[in-house]
Amino acid sequence: MAKSPSKVLIVDDHPLLREGMKLRLGLDPEFEVCGEAATLADALRLAEQLRPDIATIDMGLPDGDGLTLIRQLREQMPQIICLVVSAYDERVFAERALRAGAVAYVNKRDSADVIIALRAARAGKRQGRATPRGISGDSAAAPQRAMNLTDRETEVLTLIGEGRKSGEIAARLGLSLSTVDTYRARLKEKFEVRNSAELSRIAVQWLMDVMK
Repeated sequence: MAKSPSKVLIVDDHPLLREGMKLRLGLDPEFEVCGEAATLADALRLAEQLRPDIATIDMGLPDGDGLTLIRQLREQMPQIICLVVSAYDERVFAERALRAGAVAYVNKRDSADVIIALRAARAGKRQGRATPRGISGDSAAAPQRAMNLTDRETEVLTLIGEGRKSGEIAARLGLSLSTVDTYRARLKEKFEVRNSAELSRIAVQWLMDVMK
């Protein structure tokens, strides 16, 4: 007897990317898109309601991040297989995602890799990280140093790169302002910069690099 299609929940805040993945999976009899979510909150609600077999998760969401979503899904609904499909640099985020409970990390620009990863997840195989793209020259420094950051420091750096102020970062991550200031101080030390302006410049450049 043929195996029934795996139900897939697509979590991505870009409507066109969700639609593209939905159309691509609609051509594959192994998969059935059961829902779409643009935010972490919607993803949790739909996961509880729809009980998908697989969730494809982007790293950047308006109300949180993919790592947090993976951890919450693994804690609340461990039967759901989490697969990260993101444009963020694998070198910085792949191993973090795997530690959080994802079975694989693939770049959303390569639809073939996404399908391969989905089939491996459907078969119960853990793929691990994708092959990282090389970055050379001056732009390599920030991603290399970011590999040594904690998950929380990476979240704060990402939000600084998005232009978020300390108050916004505190509200987004559920932290106090003093705690955010502590993370800022740690980031300045790790990136060897002296002030907030230099840290913001590094954060913006780093975010541009990991999104290449």
